[in-house]
Amino acid sequence: MKVGGFIELAAIYRSRNETADVGSTYNGSPNAQSTFPYPSNPNYKIPEFRGTARQSRLSLLISGDADKNTDLAAYFEADFLGSGTTSNSVESNSYVPRLRQAYATYARSDWGAYFLFGQAWSLLTMDKKDITPREENIPMTIDAQYTVGFNWDRNPQIRAVKEWDSGFSLGLSLESPQAIIVADATPNPNCTTALCYNNPGGSLMNSGTTYTTDLAPDIIVKGTLDRRYGHFELYGLARFFNDNVGGANYTVASGGVGGSTILPLIPNKKLDFQASFLWGTGIGRYGSAQLADATILPNGQIQPLPGLDWLLGLVGRPSDKWDLYLYGGQEEILNSASYGKFGYGNPIVDTKDCFAGGVYTACKADTQRVWQAQLGGWWKWYQGKAGMMETGLSYSYLHKLAFAGNAGTPSTNDNIVMLSFRYYPFQPAPAAYLRPGY
Repeated sequence: MKVGGFIELAAIYRSRNETADVGSTYNGSPNAQSTFPYPSNPNYKIPEFRGTARQSRLSLLISGDADKNTDLAAYFEADFLGSGTTSNSVESNSYVPRLRQAYATYARSDWGAYFLFGQAWSLLTMDKKDITPREENIPMTIDAQYTVGFNWDRNPQIRAVKEWDSGFSLGLSLESPQAIIVADATPNPNCTTALCYNNPGGSLMNSGTTYTTDLAPDIIVKGTLDRRYGHFELYGLARFFNDNVGGANYTVASGGVGGSTILPLIPNKKLDFQASFLWGTGIGRYGSAQLADATILPNGQIQPLPGLDWLLGLVGRPSDKWDLYLYGGQEEILNSASYGKFGYGNPIVDTKDCFAGGVYTACKADTQRVWQAQLGGWWKWYQGKAGMMETGLSYSYLHKLAFAGNAGTPSTNDNIVMLSFRYYPFQPAPAAYLRPGY
C-alpha cells in the first residue's frame, strides 16, 4: 500500500476577472458576467487575485500479486476542487472533496495485457510510455485546467490493453459520454417541449447543471510505439449524440483521429519535445478549452461541429532541482453551422454589445478559436527523507476569438500568473517529469 499526494498553497493573478479558482476558464459562456469576459463586460476591466489550497491532493495505491502471473491493483485519488451549496471564500473556506480517479486493474504478465475498470484518465490522454495507468503525460502546469490544446478527460470506463515485446501497445476503451451542445434560438432544452437533448440533474446528480441524453459510450482505440528515439501514438474516437424531436429519437455519429509524440532532443531527459493533435467532429469535450461539440439544426436534430486541437511543448530538466516547461496550443471550431437564426457561429448575430461600451449581458458571440502560450518551472528546493518541497511559477497569455457577427468579430484575452508551494510528504524526488500524484 502506498499513500501519496501533496499539500499546496497557490496564488493566482488574472488580468480579467474570471471568478475562478486554480482551474482557469479558457472559454466559458459569452453571456456570463465572468468566465473569460469580452470587453463589454465590467469584469474585463477588473483584475483578479486569489489564494487557494484546494488543489491539495490525496492518493492511495493498493497492489499485490495474486499469483506469479497476476497482479491486482486499486487506485484512488481526490482533491478539494468541488464546491457545495454552502461553499464560500468569506470565512471558513469550506469546499468539498472531489473524485479524480478511482479504478482497479487486473494484469497478466503471461498475456502481456491488463484490464482497467473505474474512473481514470481517458485512453485519449497522452502517455509517457506504452499505455500504463499513472504514467499519463500531464502538462506540468500549476493551473488545474492544464493548457489549451491538451486533450483529456477523467471519466468512468472499461479498458483492455495488450502489450508486445516489440514496444507496440494496443488499447480499447469504452468511456462514459457527455456532450457540450450550444444552441441559438432553439426551444428551452429541458425536455418539457418538443425538443429534448439534455435535462437538469436528477437522483444523485447535480441539479444545478444539465446532462445530455446519451445512449452509448464513447469508443476510443489507441496504438503506441516506443523506441529509443521517442514515444508515438495514434488514436481514433467514436461518439454518438442523441435527442428527441416531436416524440421521435434521432442519433448521429461523430468522432475524430489524432496522434502524439514525445521526442528526446537532449538525452537523459534534459530536453524533450512533445506534440499532439485531434481532428474530427464533436471533439470539443476532449479539449481543455471545452469548445462546443455540436449545435441544433432548425428541425431540432443535433449537428456535430468540426474541430481541430493541437499542442506543442518543450520540457527540460537542466538539473535534479529544476523542471522547466513551455507549451503552446490551440482549439478551434473549423466551420460555423448556421441556419438562419439557428445553429452556431451565425453571421447575423448582433455582436455590437460584445465590444467596449456595449451592454455586457447582450453578447451572444459563439467561440471560434482559443489559443494559449504558457511558460513555467518548478524548483525542488528540498529533497530528503521527509519528502520533497518545491515552488512553481507560471505565466500564460490566453486569447479567445469569436465568429463574426453583424457588428464585427469579438475577441478577448487574459494574462495569468500563478505561484505554487507544494510539499510531498515522505515521497522521494520523482524521476524526470514524473510529478507525484499526477
